[in-house]
Amino acid sequence: MDRDCDTLDWSPIASAPVHSAFAGVLAGLVFAGIVLLLSSRSDQVRRTNALVIFGSSFLVLAFDAFLFGVIAGERVCARAWTETMHAAGLLGLGALGIFAGICWLIDTSDTTAGRMTRFYVTTTYVIAIIVTYHVGATAVEYLDSVAAHGTTPPGWSESPAHTAGSYSPASC
Repeated sequence: MDRDCDTLDWSPIASAPVHSAFAGVLAGLVFAGIVLLLSSRSDQVRRTNALVIFGSSFLVLAFDAFLFGVIAGERVCARAWTETMHAAGLLGLGALGIFAGICWLIDTSDTTAGRMTRFYVTTTYVIAIIVTYHVGATAVEYLDSVAAHGTTPPGWSESPAHTAGSYSPASC
């Protein structure tokens, strides 16, 4: 790949500062939620479950903000793309942690026979599917960009997920 990302349709280096700020803001909101949970006297078990999930989400999002900051200072496009793959996955993981923690909190105060809890659990599953799709699409775009610039993609890139578009029954 080129030494800079100017020839690509989308630059991971140019978008990294915004992603870093977004991850930092999310980490701050999760930290504020942790402080509020520690000061409340609600159901101890469910509060503990939410605190564990929010605590891990805080650490993931704080590290993700740092990682996107590193990408913003990167000057080699191939390395920035590789680091962005990991940072995008961490951002998705942190977002899923936030929604999972909200599910535990909703379950604590749900007075509608579990309808709100089911709604938020379903929403969390849908978000997990969306995050998985976006991380997969980023991986495919990364591999296509690497191949388009004359660099040989790694051997693991020939997985069924990456070559699914080229499959035909006549090739069996």
